[in-house]
Amino acid sequence: MRSRLIQLGALPAVNLTAGVTDVLVLDGGDGDPRMPRIRERGLTVLAPRDVNALLGTAAGDPPSAPMTPPSDEHEPVVVPAGGVVDLPPEVDDLTVNVSWSVASDADVDVVAFELGTDDLVPSDSHFVFYNQPYGPTSATQLSIDGDREQAIHIDLAAIDDGISRVTVAAALDGPGSFGDIGALGVTVDGGERLLASSVLDAATTERTMIVAEIYRRSGLWRVRAVGQGYDHGLAELVVGYGVEVDQ
Repeated sequence: MRSRLIQLGALPAVNLTAGVTDVLVLDGGDGDPRMPRIRERGLTVLAPRDVNALLGTAAGDPPSAPMTPPSDEHEPVVVPAGGVVDLPPEVDDLTVNVSWSVASDADVDVVAFELGTDDLVPSDSHFVFYNQPYGPTSATQLSIDGDREQAIHIDLAAIDDGISRVTVAAALDGPGSFGDIGALGVTVDGGERLLASSVLDAATTERTMIVAEIYRRSGLWRVRAVGQGYDHGLAELVVGYGVEVDQ
């Protein structure tokens, strides 16, 4: 179905980002926990038969609705690992979405660190994770949008002046490595705009990974896709950013 969507000129996405205009529901997908959000946003919902009919590859009923053609306006940038994109100066509301397609015995936890110029957290409250989903000013927030998708929302206008960087990372809680999980899909939304996307797929034995960095440069904000992984666990990662961990 992904290849058929590409034939139709669509840009397939795993996660429900702001740039999504149509949702393809596969067999058994009606119970997906994101369906209430899909209905609330009024998105066009398609079934596989609709895609097949649009391509003329299978007989069946006419499509329930035409697929929304992609727009050239605000075309998202595909960023390789290590690549950087400047954020438009008018964008204050930012979301970094992280998704994966392979199920695992381990849980994937997406976390964020609000860092000062010394690349350390000013306090433990500047570490955002499952048990502490908000930063001290609520400028950085974690949301969990299903068992294979999590996001960090960042209000750039509300971040303390002393914070120069927000680092988004992922860690495994359980057996295995990111090599077992496979590629991480990363998209960056700015309000209702899809700004950038990246695929991080070079992991092997790593159990933690730096996904992206949002940082200030000459008064403006930039996003870097990282993809740097480590074999150690989350505890070692957070200590490196100055978070105190109970022994």
